[in-house]
Amino acid sequence: MTKRISNSPWQPRTPDDVRSFIQSLQSEADVNPDLATDRPIIAAVYTRKSRLMPGQQDYSMEFQSDDAESHAQRQGWIIHDIYADPDKSGRNSKRVELKRLKKDIKAGNVDVVVIHRIDRLYRNLTGLLGFIQLLIEHDVRLVSVTEQIDTSTPWGMLVLQVLGALAEMLVRQTSQRVRRMKAARAQKGLLNGRLPLGYCKGNCSECTHPNGEGYCPHFGKDDLGEGRVPIKHPIDQNVIQLIHNLYRQGLSYKEIAEYINGHTFDLQDGETVQFRTQGTPGHKPPGRFSRDSIRRIVTNPSYLGLTPQYESPPLDMDV
Repeated sequence: MTKRISNSPWQPRTPDDVRSFIQSLQSEADVNPDLATDRPIIAAVYTRKSRLMPGQQDYSMEFQSDDAESHAQRQGWIIHDIYADPDKSGRNSKRVELKRLKKDIKAGNVDVVVIHRIDRLYRNLTGLLGFIQLLIEHDVRLVSVTEQIDTSTPWGMLVLQVLGALAEMLVRQTSQRVRRMKAARAQKGLLNGRLPLGYCKGNCSECTHPNGEGYCPHFGKDDLGEGRVPIKHPIDQNVIQLIHNLYRQGLSYKEIAEYINGHTFDLQDGETVQFRTQGTPGHKPPGRFSRDSIRRIVTNPSYLGLTPQYESPPLDMDV
């Protein structure tokens, strides 16, 4: 099983102390802990992909799983289960499959956790070290295939903590850069994030808007805009006007939603349309209006020609 690592603090006094310590760790890096037991090694494979990193083939859920499984099989380990958390941030410690993995670790069902990369597991050092402590308490190893890290050796533990700190630094730098970019856009009067219902980029020839194909008559035709400055959506601009008119007449959010969902509408060009929301790409398709969706439209300052700028909470690496 995994050799326990002392928790006593190490306090070097000279550069030679540091050099000797590193050399002692390196001398143990090639030890094969599997030789210490005759029973089969039970492995758990964990994968994660964040929505903030779309289109990166090396980080696809399938690639991570295949890579980790292949490594486990080459070692002769028996795979207990595969734990997958798609569309979850590495800063979020409350992932469903991660919590299930922790339960199996505490139950003694796992000898080694196999991952593709360290940042697939955690992107904050506090969470990573807490997970490592859990592994130590239950004699479970952590193996990172890409970084060739095995926490059964003290050298592997040292490298792991360094990589965890670098991953956290990357998250903090990215957060600061995004904050600066959003502030600059707001100062120029440009919206941040997804365009609200009623607007689109106007790049009809290459349209990817959820209310494009099969809904908007301009889909696939000549561009109505340059793609950088939002324009009024040919169809959805009408429902925004309708919603505000009904609200001024005294209808409640629920009454407005029921009215729009229960009718088709004739536009000025003679087309008849059933208005719909634009949903959330990748999560919720366009569909019927609800009381909450009407409320968000009525209270959105963007429809008054204003650029909302909300104060962002401090970056919390423990959520």
